[in-house]
Amino acid sequence: MQHVPHRICAALAWLPMPGKWAVPRPPDLPNRDFRAWCVDRCVDEGRKAAMRWLIEFVGVRLDRNDEPAPTKPHENGKSVTIGQVGGSMFDTKMKRQDARKLAKIWQACTQASLHPTADTNHAPLEPRDLANTLWIVIDHLETALYKPSDRDLWKIVREQEELAIAREHSRQMSKKAPRMQSHHSNRAF
Repeated sequence: MQHVPHRICAALAWLPMPGKWAVPRPPDLPNRDFRAWCVDRCVDEGRKAAMRWLIEFVGVRLDRNDEPAPTKPHENGKSVTIGQVGGSMFDTKMKRQDARKLAKIWQACTQASLHPTADTNHAPLEPRDLANTLWIVIDHLETALYKPSDRDLWKIVREQEELAIAREHSRQMSKKAPRMQSHHSNRAF
């Protein structure tokens, strides 16, 4: 289930998370630079999509009565939840307060980023709100899916993303290698 760590990584970016989960904004990234501002927007929009995905995956959405409800599988049969990969769905009845937070952020992410809308009056999506919600999701993923299988979610997130970094670096280097060879082969010695 490589999609879960990938989404956690996307959601973590620059949120005020505790301890080992902290991925702060690099201090050397300029604050008043258009290019850096565009990167910030990418992080913000990507985080909303990742958060919505994670909340749906653990099994929470907002129903038509503005109440937290279990995720319904999509009619096409291609959607997947934690329950389908060996974990347990988030209990929207027993964990009502946390389920409400998750559902409100799920709705806010949907309205703020995944559908073109205006004047939705959605829940705040400030970094602190998102960090608190992500912490609920991470806690559920750890207790309902990863720890029962004796797996360390944080370690998996780090290792999977480090491998992705290495693959991308290797891909970049292999693209440069042919150009460097052809450049050197044109030299007269």
